[in-house]
Amino acid sequence: MKKMSNPNEPFILRMNLKFQKPAHTVAQRRKNEALRVRQVHKYLLWLGFSTIVGNDTITGVKVGDKNIKVYFLYRESETDIQRLFSVHINGNKSNITSLRKLYSKR
Repeated sequence: MKKMSNPNEPFILRMNLKFQKPAHTVAQRRKNEALRVRQVHKYLLWLGFSTIVGNDTITGVKVGDKNIKVYFLYRESETDIQRLFSVHINGNKSNITSLRKLYSKR
């Protein structure tokens, strides 16, 4: 049975961007970027990460029995949407599933 995502998990982390179109105006694109960054920031704080927030990026670190680093980038241009989400646990690249395991223990 497939494990369900948490309701606190932002939709942007699991959304397929292949058919998504960027906003028409520059102001709306920057607003979308800020919204996505806030959503992921709130999620990482909920998971217990220390975060550093930039204009369109977030870096999260959680140190404990596992050293976890998360990086999220979201940008919209006139022609496409760029999203990068990477998880590193003890220096090894992982994915969103490892974060889902964190909140399954909550």
